[in-house]
Amino acid sequence: MTTTRATKRATARAAVLTAPGSLELWDVPVPEVGDDDGLLAVEACGICGSDVEQLRAERPADYYPITPGHEPIGTVIALGEGARQRWGVEVGDRVGVEAAISCGRCAHCRSGRSIGCTDPRLPGPIRSYSTIPFRVPPHLWGGYSEVLYLDREARVHQVPDHVTLEEAALLNPMANAIEWSVLTPRPLPGSTAVVLGCGQRGLLCVAALREAGVATIVITGLRSDRHKLELASLLGADVTVCVEDEETIEAVRNATGGTFADLVVDATPYATQPVTDALEITKPGGTIVLAGVKAGRSIPGFVSDRLVMKELTLRGVLAARTEAFDLAMKIIASRRHPLGELHTHAFPLDRAAEAVATLAGHGGGAPAVAITINPDK
Repeated sequence: MTTTRATKRATARAAVLTAPGSLELWDVPVPEVGDDDGLLAVEACGICGSDVEQLRAERPADYYPITPGHEPIGTVIALGEGARQRWGVEVGDRVGVEAAISCGRCAHCRSGRSIGCTDPRLPGPIRSYSTIPFRVPPHLWGGYSEVLYLDREARVHQVPDHVTLEEAALLNPMANAIEWSVLTPRPLPGSTAVVLGCGQRGLLCVAALREAGVATIVITGLRSDRHKLELASLLGADVTVCVEDEETIEAVRNATGGTFADLVVDATPYATQPVTDALEITKPGGTIVLAGVKAGRSIPGFVSDRLVMKELTLRGVLAARTEAFDLAMKIIASRRHPLGELHTHAFPLDRAAEAVATLAGHGGGAPAVAITINPDK
């Protein structure tokens, strides 16, 4: 086994969710690793809307305690020889870690849906970082921690030396954007796409669509999203629409010369109106990808006959496959897009709850886009 002096530490601090809205700093024993696993010193962990939901939602008592954080970037500080050969990394390398921990053998994994892995070895609603209960040894299963355990079935992606920490922390959302807007719908070069919602992943969909050769990209947002819509233009959006000032359907009609969109990606959280808008702004034969979850809400005014009569394809997406992570790192490393402009806030580990509140719009100060928790900050 290969190790570094950093692994001599006896404990690591972790922000552990013990009840809805309650994050506590715990000192957690740092395990020894074997031939097939490793340890990561977390330098930054990105947060997204699912973090907000995880901290707020009421869960069964046996869900707690649990350590959030599924977008970790850090330095490998311990590595078994088998893991070194399998992952192709060395102690001291900076890597990004995929959220899913997948066996690669079950039907879900073989089909490319690693987030749905059914291997019973690790419990949790899904087998991923931030969803495995703290009670499962060696306990360090979330990125809100100084050290993350690298399970033998984890997947890591090396970060090139010239990529900044802030850029690298976009690996997970960039992979999601690629999955949602490119790998799942397969847009054709020269086509037209609309992204509904200009959150972090919606913005990154713009960059992914531009990389895919889409000719016209429209993105929507709210008045409170002015700063995000400006970023969308920097990333390659041709038209930005404030839906509180313009009617979405008419704005897309004008932007496309009346032909509407080949592809519509709904990246809005909670809002249901974008789903019915998507039925209207997608041209016959087009594709709608639903990525923004609606907290279980039904869709008022959803008329399935519109799908039938327009021969639309409707796809739901949840997470990104490894191919998307590979492409995401290449796009980030290319620096063809000003992705670093998205990073707006970094918080130390003892202010993790404040970081999540800031992303949710309750933190005050500068508007948030991409936020990281940096344990050593």
